[in-house]
Amino acid sequence: MIPFLHLAFYTGNGAVIYCAVSDTPVTDQNRLMQSKLVTRSPGNLDFSPGERGRIVYLAGRWQNRRGELGPWSEIVSAVIP
Repeated sequence: MIPFLHLAFYTGNGAVIYCAVSDTPVTDQNRLMQSKLVTRSPGNLDFSPGERGRIVYLAGRWQNRRGELGPWSEIVSAVIP
């Protein structure tokens, strides 16, 4: 489990988190799959035991209450604990 958000949601519905577990660097948001809509802080992602030690690439977009998405964040990476 990776805690990734400690944010306050004032006007939006939440943050849509996209991720990909990959052995090669992910630099294109189109390679990321939607993982979850985070509506409360903190948010967590769960991974299988077989993914432990691999690298996950993450990006997010704010979603307003009408379901409209904001711009992409930068892609960041983390090692799955």
